[in-house]
Amino acid sequence: TVTDHGVPAKSTTVRVIVKVLDENDNRPQFLEKIYKIKLPEREKPEKDRALKRDPVYRVIASDRDVGANSEISYSIEEGDEHGKFFIEPKTGLVSSKKFSSAGEYDILTIKAVDNGRPQKSSTCRLHIEWIPKPEVAASAPPLAFEEPPFFFSVMESDPVAHMVGVITTETSDTPVWFEITGGNYDSRFDVGKASGTLIVARPLDAEQKSNYNLTVEATDGTRFVSAQVLIRVIDTNNHRPQFSQPRYEVVVAEDTPPETEVLRIGATDED
Repeated sequence: TVTDHGVPAKSTTVRVIVKVLDENDNRPQFLEKIYKIKLPEREKPEKDRALKRDPVYRVIASDRDVGANSEISYSIEEGDEHGKFFIEPKTGLVSSKKFSSAGEYDILTIKAVDNGRPQKSSTCRLHIEWIPKPEVAASAPPLAFEEPPFFFSVMESDPVAHMVGVITTETSDTPVWFEITGGNYDSRFDVGKASGTLIVARPLDAEQKSNYNLTVEATDGTRFVSAQVLIRVIDTNNHRPQFSQPRYEVVVAEDTPPETEVLRIGATDED
């Protein structure tokens, strides 16, 4: 607001919007520095593995910066001298390409790099212990989920690593491992390999997609079952209304009758 020194004083006001540009001052941070997982041995022939990689584990990092500065790429830095593994650069999902027998132990060093200038990075370790496939007794009850399908909701503002819910199977005497096998658009969610805990893996946007229909598979190393998991992303009021144009101008005759419509202003809101 600016005011003159006249009598009476007169003033005028203008609105100034200041946009603060993000500086790449945060490194990507993994949810854990050391991941440890036990998995049943993989016995699929090599020729079949060339056609399809088997998911092993997903590591997740987040970055407190915004925009391009928060975009993360993953790579395997150490521990894969024989080309046994592959990591999806965008999602952090590690897959195996070769046979793994019980008793083997792999340690991978995985690097997360942001897209800022200059780039910042961090690393984590993934320990994989390959164990014999659990023996399932002939009298064992069938492997089954508890009361599928599962329904969860999450706010689009909930951060990476926020727990959405837990997917459970009926009591079993053998370990059970979980995997999302379908419907995970842009890899926004992840499920704990051994826990069944469903978390936010990447930032959500309800305007982009508000409903997810995931397929989650559970296995004890021998048997496999699948369940449907429905997730609703709840919109938050994070957008201002926007007028259809920044300036409106209209000419009105001085003899225009009262209550005559002279202009219609339009606005939209992305929420």
